[in-house]
Amino acid sequence: MSLQGRAITPTYEETHGYRQRDYILWKCRVLGGSSRDATYFDKRTGRFYLRSYMWVIDDRNQALYALFYHRGRKAITYRALSHMNELGLTVLWLDDGSTKLHDGNGKLSLQSFLPNENRLIMRWLERQYGIESVLTCENEIFFNSREMPKLLSCVYPVFKTWHFPACMSYKMGFMEPQNARAIEEAKEARRSRDRAQYRKVMMDPVRKAKLHETVKKARWRRMQDLEYRRKYNEYQKEYMRMRRARHAQ
Repeated sequence: MSLQGRAITPTYEETHGYRQRDYILWKCRVLGGSSRDATYFDKRTGRFYLRSYMWVIDDRNQALYALFYHRGRKAITYRALSHMNELGLTVLWLDDGSTKLHDGNGKLSLQSFLPNENRLIMRWLERQYGIESVLTCENEIFFNSREMPKLLSCVYPVFKTWHFPACMSYKMGFMEPQNARAIEEAKEARRSRDRAQYRKVMMDPVRKAKLHETVKKARWRRMQDLEYRRKYNEYQKEYMRMRRARHAQ
């Protein structure tokens, strides 16, 4: 959102890749904006890409600008978060969220906000929905595979109720049935990479010894946790019981 020249009403602008064009059109219908497609030159790759743009000029933008912008910079405050609901969380996830299909982790890429503002969002998520997260060194909000189901269970019903376009279904992870094949393919690709990397390490005596030493130290650290030690001992007992049973046959 920006105030251009001597304009009184701020202009809300947004852009997505051409594959998300239906999402842009959905926002235009909801917000009453306009859209267009245009080519974009990326200096990093030296290639042209087709993108979809939208803009909204409305008197309501003045209230939103006062709520989210301070001295010309977009910022998050408690007051702004108090207006957020499940629909706002869903749009935030579709705009800036991503999930790793092979392990179920996810993140919100909100580098435009300061770290303290992202921590404010993290506390709001935990207080409102019980979703825990951590802030990465890249200033991204990270959700592990235990917290992602909580997040998706909040946004997926809204995704269906508000009839978001199918082009954004990939952000719903395992909650969306049509993602099942892509998830399985991503897991198999990850397993193949891990096997190839493991064979490469095992063929190098120096790296092999270093790996064994790292695993040994990590196992020792985990064993300091009493709960982990208890579960580990139960697992070993069950493993030995099944092994004796196989040998007895």
